[in-house]
Amino acid sequence: MNVRSVVLLAELGDYEDDVHSAGDISEFRFVEDQTEEMEREILEKFKHCRYIVLYGALSVCLSVCWRFVTFYINALEMLLLTYLMSVGVRQFTEVY
Repeated sequence: MNVRSVVLLAELGDYEDDVHSAGDISEFRFVEDQTEEMEREILEKFKHCRYIVLYGALSVCLSVCWRFVTFYINALEMLLLTYLMSVGVRQFTEVY
């Protein structure tokens, strides 16, 4: 993946065989002396960028979910520790 293929992804969306072609790539000027060979290479890299937005969104979602899970696990640990300490203190005072 390179910057040119990401630019195409942003402008055209995910690559689709029946919609996109090398002609679409020629509409974009990445360099002054852009050749058809270069456009075919860019098209091939553009094909491999498929679903990159979906994967990025999924990655962000999982990251946020993991933070919430970690937060709640820490909160539950603190509640459990507080409960055990209060039970332990009561048991200790009952014995003496």
